[in-house]
Amino acid sequence: MKVVTISDTHSRHGWIYKLSEGESLDNIETVYHIQGTINASGGVFLPCDIDLLIHAGDMSMMGTETEIEQFLKWYSSIRAKYKVLIAGNHDFLFEKQRMIAKDLLAKYPDIIYLETEEVVIEGIKIYGEPRQPWFHSWAFNVERGEAIKRYWDAIPEDVNILVTHGPPKGILDMTMSGENVGCEDLLYRLPYLEQLKLVVFGHIHEHAGCELINGVYYVNASALNVRYQLQNRPQAFIIDKDKNIRKIELMEKESVETVEEKKFPPIKSQITYEDYQKLDIRICAVLSAEKVEGKDKLYKLEIDTGIDKRIVVSGIAHQIATSQLIGYSFPFVLNLPPRKIAGIESNAMIVLAEGSDERLFLPGEPGTEIGSIVTK
Repeated sequence: MKVVTISDTHSRHGWIYKLSEGESLDNIETVYHIQGTINASGGVFLPCDIDLLIHAGDMSMMGTETEIEQFLKWYSSIRAKYKVLIAGNHDFLFEKQRMIAKDLLAKYPDIIYLETEEVVIEGIKIYGEPRQPWFHSWAFNVERGEAIKRYWDAIPEDVNILVTHGPPKGILDMTMSGENVGCEDLLYRLPYLEQLKLVVFGHIHEHAGCELINGVYYVNASALNVRYQLQNRPQAFIIDKDKNIRKIELMEKESVETVEEKKFPPIKSQITYEDYQKLDIRICAVLSAEKVEGKDKLYKLEIDTGIDKRIVVSGIAHQIATSQLIGYSFPFVLNLPPRKIAGIESNAMIVLAEGSDERLFLPGEPGTEIGSIVTK
């Protein structure tokens, strides 16, 4: 069985290629391209003869329905006999809007989604767990200690492949600051898994790689580096009928000319500093967010400006989930004249950055596409 591992594609999966059956390396095609999401000179590809493909979470950047559906469409298109997937801390939809996520997965029955559960594929037992130690209230965050330990205790002792989003303590878990941030309780559980052959995770982009420890392969399969640029190859293994495992190298083409020209609008005409200084932009808290009836793209937001509370109508409902708005703070332009949108008076304008593929970012967020338009 050929097993290929990947993680943390963060909606940059357009840079992962498949090699169609009968094609040469000189004729690599993009499976699914999200225009302009990454600045890189080439790509990596996935061969057409994969038996088991494993993605260890963070398929999206903000966990929106649109992002998740785009990813699932791409993942389903890959020629792999089996496709296993878990969520990561960016994939809010799977935690906050489970029914929507379930409905999306139902469209792609060839994808096996695991959340605190196992699947047996051709005699290989695989267990998936998306939870990782708490970090700033992202998805599937659990406090260290007893709270997270119960999830690791649930891992069956006869598991062969363990898929988690975060790493165990001290194994491919070092951040740029030199801190090992993996989970100690996960590390302590591993010696009890006597039939374990492969542990797949991601999360810590800057420590992608593979280590062989006491006969078990540990793979940080993060595709992107800490700057959210595609850098790391998928890791591949062969598992034989006796469950012996060995690492193999995938062929790689050094440069693939597939980058489409970014189609941003031209820069607008100059304004004066006096014009700019007239804008009153403040950080405001989003108190509530709901869709405007009959308008798929419109949210009605209630915000707290620190001085008063206001209603804002914003055309971002197709790009970001309410769970990523409510309770969070964003910059708003407060001194625009009131404007009626869909019959509702809007009294401010949210400030976000929109990439060429219409994905939204907070201005300055890691992975924000260069040239993104500040939108509202």
